[in-house]
Amino acid sequence: MNTNGFSINQIVKGKFAGTFVILGFFKNEIGEDCAQLKAVNPANYTEKALGELSLPLNKLITIN
Repeated sequence: MNTNGFSINQIVKGKFAGTFVILGFFKNEIGEDCAQLKAVNPANYTEKALGELSLPLNKLITIN
């Protein structure tokens, strides 16, 4: 699996909205490389939202 330079526990942003921590990686049913994510507060990265979601890796950007 290609993780596009992302790693577990890395803080990332969605290309269109959201700030997340990466929990893991998987391929979805159509073969896209995806990340399992948990939303975090962008002000401090320590407050986490309930639940999880996934996005294709090409919809994520790194935080510098």
